[in-house]
Amino acid sequence: KEESKMRKQIIAAALAAAMMLAMPISAMATTKPDEWSAPVELEETNATQVQPINIKESHSHLETKYEYGKTRYYVFYAVLVENPNTDWAVDFVSLNVTVYGEDGSVLKTDSETLDWVGEGDSYWYGDYIAFDSDGVKPTRVEYTTSAENWNVHEASPANQIVRAGELAVTNISKRGSGYDLRFTGQVTNNSQFTSNAVKVVVLYKMKDTEGNEVPVGGEYTYIMDSLASGQTASFELHPLSGFTGYSSYEVVAIQD
Repeated sequence: KEESKMRKQIIAAALAAAMMLAMPISAMATTKPDEWSAPVELEETNATQVQPINIKESHSHLETKYEYGKTRYYVFYAVLVENPNTDWAVDFVSLNVTVYGEDGSVLKTDSETLDWVGEGDSYWYGDYIAFDSDGVKPTRVEYTTSAENWNVHEASPANQIVRAGELAVTNISKRGSGYDLRFTGQVTNNSQFTSNAVKVVVLYKMKDTEGNEVPVGGEYTYIMDSLASGQTASFELHPLSGFTGYSSYEVVAIQD
């Protein structure tokens, strides 16, 4: 009898072990709900700690024109793009612009890709958006920036960034009128690196409520040939917006 009783105990223990092995993990965990009801969190550290590209300052101006029997809006804008990171540079930055109407609806969107914004660097960029009216007047402009993770680079000379101001614009002239209006000048690369292309931007300025001249919009052209360190290239920019209400202008060049 003792032998039979012992055999039964061994068989019961084996069956219990088999049942434990067959149980899913979730079923096993239910025996201690207080310990397994939430994940055990470990300390996490973002290795890069990169802050987003900022729009440090912005201005805009609305022009309304009557063209080909329609009302057409020209929304001019200028933004001061800033990289607040001192150890990280960012390239292929998307500048996203949204125009809102007086009823709060989205009237028009646009996106522009900017090249390098070096660590701690900043520069002005200007452009405009044109579209036909559908009865709702534009009243507000919103700007956002974005960049993919792989476009964030640790600060290094290997990035070959031409910083703001290192592409010097000189010999600037405003010539012609009407459809022949053009801005001309020269760009000299005063950095130690080659710029594969150069974006030349004319910034239109107007006086704000305090009497200060601020950029409110712009137009641009390209120098498509690479510009090596120390080299100078000429440009000719033909504006297409027909905007003439600015009080002054400035021409800047950025790496592209």
